[in-house]
Amino acid sequence: MIAQFLSPFANKRKDAYGGSATKRMRFLREVYAAVRKATGKQFPVTLRLSGMEHVPDGLSVKDTTAI
Repeated sequence: MIAQFLSPFANKRKDAYGGSATKRMRFLREVYAAVRKATGKQFPVTLRLSGMEHVPDGLSVKDTTAI
């Protein structure tokens, strides 16, 4: 679900969660903040993403690296 929000290919939203890369990352940031709050600073939190979506207008390696 996080990858779908990050993807310019899949995320066609017109609200605060879609459009620019910063807006598409909003959901990820909110999920991370909630997990961090629930687990505390000592618990490792990781995220695994595909490096490249291989679809037109999908995430590139450059995009994923920036995320």
